[in-house]
Amino acid sequence: MAIRHCNLCERKVEAKREIGVGSLLLVLLTGGLWLIALIFYGERCSICKGNSLSNEKGQATYSIGHFMLGLLVLLFVINLIIM
Repeated sequence: MAIRHCNLCERKVEAKREIGVGSLLLVLLTGGLWLIALIFYGERCSICKGNSLSNEKGQATYSIGHFMLGLLVLLFVINLIIM
């Protein structure tokens, strides 16, 4: 696990991916295809669960790209189901 600086908590924290019940439900509903999207989940603060993490104090790194990629995968899966 990576030690990062959380800009919301203002302290050094252990960053990790949070996989919840919603993710597990999507894995079941999509027949396992959602596992591809889990690869792109961003790291979160282990204390406040925020995603405003940086390597050093004051340098924010946001994972909007990961969010957009997950959204594209979701739209692709929905398109496959509809057709």
